[in-house]
Amino acid sequence: MSELVPSSSIREQDMKTEILYFKDFVPCSIAQSSLDALTSINWKSYGLALQSVADHDDSVMLEWENLPPDFQIYIAIHCYHRQYPS
Repeated sequence: MSELVPSSSIREQDMKTEILYFKDFVPCSIAQSSLDALTSINWKSYGLALQSVADHDDSVMLEWENLPPDFQIYIAIHCYHRQYPS
């Protein structure tokens, strides 16, 4: 029988967004310029309040204040350095 996760732990996870960053289709750590762009967004104009940003070697987590129940935010950034023929 599996253990149940306390609802407070689930709610804490719901308040966080992991940023997925890809460079030329390969997952990698986020570029500083992209991280700066994310933190400079006026999230309140979208009805969101950014509480904190945790930048680890391989991932970035945004933590939000007071997200509605069952509300999740997904962010993926794709950076392409190669020029493809049109």
